[in-house]
Amino acid sequence: MTTTAHHVRAAALAVAAVLLLAGCTSDETTPAPPTGAGGTPVPSATPEPPSAAEVEAAVGAQAGAEPTVVVDGEIPTTGTGTFAAQAGVVAVEAGPASTRLVVALRTASGDEETVPLEAFNEWSPLTMDVRDLSVTDPVSQTVLLPYLGASETSGSDGTFCLCSHAPKTLDGSWFTVYATLPPLDPTTTTVSVDVPGFPTVTDAAVTRS
Repeated sequence: MTTTAHHVRAAALAVAAVLLLAGCTSDETTPAPPTGAGGTPVPSATPEPPSAAEVEAAVGAQAGAEPTVVVDGEIPTTGTGTFAAQAGVVAVEAGPASTRLVVALRTASGDEETVPLEAFNEWSPLTMDVRDLSVTDPVSQTVLLPYLGASETSGSDGTFCLCSHAPKTLDGSWFTVYATLPPLDPTTTTVSVDVPGFPTVTDAAVTRS
């Protein structure tokens, strides 16, 4: 099994332990659920997010895929410097319950570089994932972040992300990472994608299943 495939499998199988699965957005308040005449909450019709097996199968098929849009940026080193790198959007796939973002990373020089834990996860780097990837939906004017969850034994501080592990190293080959985010507006056709250390990729095309 390749390193990328191992990362996809490890992140995807963690979903089986979810007790709480919440998508992060820029909204600060959440409206109360609608209620019936007797005050009983009306069940939501929102579809369930994808299962671990669905995520693994879908993302694994795109490991090593060539990105459609590439931008140049910098990733911090484990010291105080940075190294030149490239990030590319492979896919933004919208579904009724979630959005799947697939991004590829590599060094600009082709040399191998070590990637620090906080490069794509500033606030909880020990989870070793890429939860700082985000998508901006221009229709709903919302910034979407990956779904987060907590396992039965993790406690309140042990969240995990429905996204890839971060790369430990990068070289001249594309390294594929992914994140599963809340759904886009049904009419959205393009989005902006943000990868820490890189300029915003604007007008990234959305495909729908």
